Amino acid sequence: MFSICPVLVQYMSSTCSVYVQLTTEQIMQNYCGFNAHSLSQLLCYTMRTQKVLLTFAGSLCVLLSKTLGFLENRQKKMFYFVYNSLVYYFSYVIFTLVGEKNKLIWFFTHLIVTLHNKNISFMKRGFLFLILTFLSVLYGKAQEEVLMEPARKDTIRLLTIGNSFSQDAVEQYLFELAQEVGIHMIIGNAYKGGQSLEQHWTDMTQEHDVYEYRKVVNGVRYNTPRTLLPPIITDEQWDFISFQQASHYSGLTTTYEPYLSQLIQYTDSIKTGQDVQYGWHMTWAYSKDSNHGGFANYSRSQEAMYDSIRYAVQWTKILHPEFSFNVPCGTAIQNARTTYLADNMNRDGYHLDYKIGRYTAACTWLETITGISPVGLSFKPDGVDKTAAHACQVAAHAAVQNPFEVTNLSNEGFPVRNDIIPTGLIKINFAERSYESSDWNTITPAMRTYTWITDANSNVTGITLTSTNAFLGTNTNGPTYTTAHMLMPGWVSQSCMWGYAAESFGNQKPKASCTLTVGHLNPDLKYDFTFFASRQDCQDWRETMFTLQGDKVYSDGVDAANNTSHTAIIKNVSPTTDGRIIINVSPGKRNNNKNRFYYLNAMTIKAHK
Repeated sequence: MFSICPVLVQYMSSTCSVYVQLTTEQIMQNYCGFNAHSLSQLLCYTMRTQKVLLTFAGSLCVLLSKTLGFLENRQKKMFYFVYNSLVYYFSYVIFTLVGEKNKLIWFFTHLIVTLHNKNISFMKRGFLFLILTFLSVLYGKAQEEVLMEPARKDTIRLLTIGNSFSQDAVEQYLFELAQEVGIHMIIGNAYKGGQSLEQHWTDMTQEHDVYEYRKVVNGVRYNTPRTLLPPIITDEQWDFISFQQASHYSGLTTTYEPYLSQLIQYTDSIKTGQDVQYGWHMTWAYSKDSNHGGFANYSRSQEAMYDSIRYAVQWTKILHPEFSFNVPCGTAIQNARTTYLADNMNRDGYHLDYKIGRYTAACTWLETITGISPVGLSFKPDGVDKTAAHACQVAAHAAVQNPFEVTNLSNEGFPVRNDIIPTGLIKINFAERSYESSDWNTITPAMRTYTWITDANSNVTGITLTSTNAFLGTNTNGPTYTTAHMLMPGWVSQSCMWGYAAESFGNQKPKASCTLTVGHLNPDLKYDFTFFASRQDCQDWRETMFTLQGDKVYSDGVDAANNTSHTAIIKNVSPTTDGRIIINVSPGKRNNNKNRFYYLNAMTIKAHK
């Protein structure tokens, strides 16, 4: 009876929650003459009962405003005032009985107030109140059913007490991987960005409601902000609870204690599950070019950071024999870096890449928790090809089998040294969305690293393309017809990625340049690049420069303003010894646009001896 689509429930809850807060504060501001948000936040902080307090204060303010309206109209009888008061009193009582999760009662209460201003009879208003009350209870039951799913024999309940690194590791893909092997998972993440063990302990003992409780139920993620840690721990009868250190301290054992021991003891004292297993989430070293300030703790060396992390985890296992599992995501990521995927596992130098990085971590969690190898599973994130998915799966499996040593996987997927000689021109389109084409590869902002680049003959090249310093946006303001020798269809020449280098535009900060890295190139070949850049309806110069760095530096440019025929051409570029050519896109010297916009619509690559 109470089965309701979880997605619909989540949407309704989120929408009404925002509506309620804005409505309450607006009424308090209009009728009470003070900053409602500041006062309510102060009172909530003092009493630590935010939701109930807002409900009560809002009810009183709405009641006051309507009471004033009744008193102004002398023709209204006192009976209606008493009736109005009872409606709000019972609304508040029902809200309290149903529970704080039922935010829709607020919406229904406000709707009843609105109906009181209409020419609706007393009986109709009462009947309507009963219907809306029933619907609110129905919603409350459905919400409770979704978030508190009954136990199943095949259900694993996992809680991570972590930060953005646990967000990277368990919130995406793990549920789907477990589902494929016949295991149902409920996944919770006590999330606060950058949170260290010491901060966890401080926030717990001082009752700071700073956590975002991120819970995955039936594959849908529900976020509850401003949550205390103890209610998250007691929310489910968790089977597994993991701890982790903030990434910049992950290899520094002096930062672990006494906070880890205190956290374990407190968690164990309030847990609701009798057979809970405690464990450690071993996080990963930063990418080699990371600009994270904490990288200095390891002399800005990826190898030194990884070594420090694995030693710290081994030390922690000795100190805490109550840990029954270790999730070696750090080793899995390091394993993947030995494949042709190389050092492309992060999106910003420390957080995981949205696709291959997070997928590798999820595969590691799957095998650690279930004992089932991810190798050969069919589920993979959208945009990740089978070869890349296999490399991620093998990297995770090898880490679980050998958690404190890097496994050389240079022959997984494509060999690390690419010996493929493309048989045709490599054509690349830059756009907001993907297009089905047999000869053009479309690059969109949805993925940072593309691992399946084909030539015009539909043959795989083994080449990767990574947005190492992403463009700021996309548009379709290019020409639909061109005379450039690249022979582009209209959907290719029309779309582009862009950046700007001066003043301000929208919500994005300017970037002096944007960067692409063409990786896993055949080091024995040379490459010719052709670039097309265009923006129609321009009244200025928008010269765009393309600077390539392989064995040496090359550059050429083109004015993108109203361009339909010109291209930038750079020939005979040799890659670095590790098979990379870096492409830097920036405004040229003759670019006189006030924002100094620059563009990239399309690119072709020709490989030759």
